[in-house]
Amino acid sequence: MLCQICKKNKATVRVNEIQKDGTHKQIHLCDKCAKQYGVSLKFSFNELLGNLIGSQLGKPGKGGKLECLDCGLTYEEFKSVGRLGCPRDYEVFKRNLDPLLEKIQGGLQHVGKVPGNLDEKLHRQQEINRLQRDLDVAVKREEYEKAAKLRDSMRKLREE
Repeated sequence: MLCQICKKNKATVRVNEIQKDGTHKQIHLCDKCAKQYGVSLKFSFNELLGNLIGSQLGKPGKGGKLECLDCGLTYEEFKSVGRLGCPRDYEVFKRNLDPLLEKIQGGLQHVGKVPGNLDEKLHRQQEINRLQRDLDVAVKREEYEKAAKLRDSMRKLREE
């Protein structure tokens, strides 16, 4: 489709306008005419992501201004940039990140594909985590023989 203003270039932008009488008007424009029309085609992916994150995270939790001691990134900077500065930021902003990650990914634990060389390690670590939870329960219930077996199983998995 050609631009409806210059009738020369290919239309790459569609502008939808709502008129005062409530009717809709649709105009197809090329990049050049869109700029003249007042449509901005520039946007930053980081800015877009930052706005999305900021809208989901809201305000920082109790404790006021959150800041990573390693990289110096503040919570407010993270909200505006949409990118973490170092691995420790996941711990520093955990309270605010967890609800966001859960909303975006549907959970906090990775359940998708993993590289082939990590698949076995991941399954082993998940089994160790499961055994640790069972061990904690056994100790609370004072089931010491069961706890010892669980401890030995965990040790064996860690040695592999």
